[in-house]
Amino acid sequence: MIFETLFSALVIGCAGSGLYLNQECGKREYCQASEYLATNPLEAKPLPSLYKADIDTLAEGLDRKEFTSAYVARINEVNDALSVVTEINPDALSIASALDNERSRGAVLTAGQLMVDKPTDPSILTKIPRVVQAVVRWQLPTVCLGGETAGSIIDPASYNNIVGMKPRLTSRHLVIPISEHMDTVGPMTKTVKDSAYVLQSIAGVDPFDNYTSAIPSQADLDFVNACKVSALAGARVGVPRNVISLMSNNNTESMVKAFDEFLDVLRSAGALVIENTNFPAAQDFIDNSLLSAQIMGADFIVDVERYLDQLVYNPHNITNLVDLRRWTQSSPLEGYPGKPTELWDAALQNWNNTEYGFWRAYQQGLYYGNEGGLLGAIKQHNLDAVVLPSHFAWDWAAVVGAPIVSVPIGAMPLDQPIVSDADGLVSAAPNIPFGFSFLGARFTDAKLIGLAYAFEQRTMIRRTVHPYIAPQTDLRNVVGKQYK
Repeated sequence: MIFETLFSALVIGCAGSGLYLNQECGKREYCQASEYLATNPLEAKPLPSLYKADIDTLAEGLDRKEFTSAYVARINEVNDALSVVTEINPDALSIASALDNERSRGAVLTAGQLMVDKPTDPSILTKIPRVVQAVVRWQLPTVCLGGETAGSIIDPASYNNIVGMKPRLTSRHLVIPISEHMDTVGPMTKTVKDSAYVLQSIAGVDPFDNYTSAIPSQADLDFVNACKVSALAGARVGVPRNVISLMSNNNTESMVKAFDEFLDVLRSAGALVIENTNFPAAQDFIDNSLLSAQIMGADFIVDVERYLDQLVYNPHNITNLVDLRRWTQSSPLEGYPGKPTELWDAALQNWNNTEYGFWRAYQQGLYYGNEGGLLGAIKQHNLDAVVLPSHFAWDWAAVVGAPIVSVPIGAMPLDQPIVSDADGLVSAAPNIPFGFSFLGARFTDAKLIGLAYAFEQRTMIRRTVHPYIAPQTDLRNVVGKQYK
């Protein structure tokens, strides 16, 4: 639910998101910013738009102590309508002040005191540099981390007009698990380069996550340097038309139309676009759509027990999935049975990942992703990447752990009929954004980032898709005015 909150905040244009933000620090921020600019007149630059602010802009703003009160005002403008922020921390003034002091001293920031009490922080958070760590800690939506098992970064990024990066280069240590074979952690940002900054900070081998030991020593981890406008020149990019045909319906016509039009951007940048690099087992994979859920369920039974065992504070003494299901079904806060536990029920009725049934299913999943699918097509056609509409992309990379980068390319037309799923969630409607995804072989993340960056710099579509509702308060309304 935390990441759903972040996604919602991103789509409304940096309204501010997350669980804890400073509600009372505006006056102090104004005084600090005024004092800073008085003593540093050459740095009195025009205030940026928070809708457009990237990491480089935020780095300056954090030094000038400009942001928190503006974000809170933006939250208050739209939260009644959208309910995107659960709570603003009334005690955050001292937290923000302490973080400013740490940054000014060059202290390394970690997430310990604001997290659930664990033996240590998740490994992924101990690697984030000062600027990114502070932004994530304050839950500002310029950058955030998402967890993906099968689609939870790429699909929401596509639907929310932002960049999403699904790597397989990051530690999952002490991140709430679903599947040790499929889970990953990656950035969700406004730009490809911001994703590169974040990923470069968090990628690498972690002794607490043995899956990261598979990262080759020669893997390119310089993601920021990969952001070159020339990266598409000479690239071989495949289009698996059978996948697009199999997954298309009346709700995806605008996605596919835009996708086909934007293939010309690749060609004009010097890429060779190879049509019909099809996935041989695509139809069989779709027909066997429950396989991924079975793999996830088998992993979850074992992985959640391991995670719960590492908690220092466990007030309900929940030690396994059976306990967790029982507590969820009996707690009125969880809304059961309106919010069912059917996925957990199915997992507990099936095998776990130590049993033969799991390994048979997992090997079948690997076939669908290797010779029967994405990695097989890359190898057969000597491709640098495969491209797909983002809504079609994530499932083909999930089991094999292949990377994906999604870049915004447009939104559904104004005459798009509104379509809701069985849970009442809108899946198609006017102005719902969508993305263009680059998929690659394992550990080719830097190459994909380069291709996505070159594509993004030639399109810049995110700026042309306007949110349904957006706050009007910006830095110019807060710094130097509100508290004079």
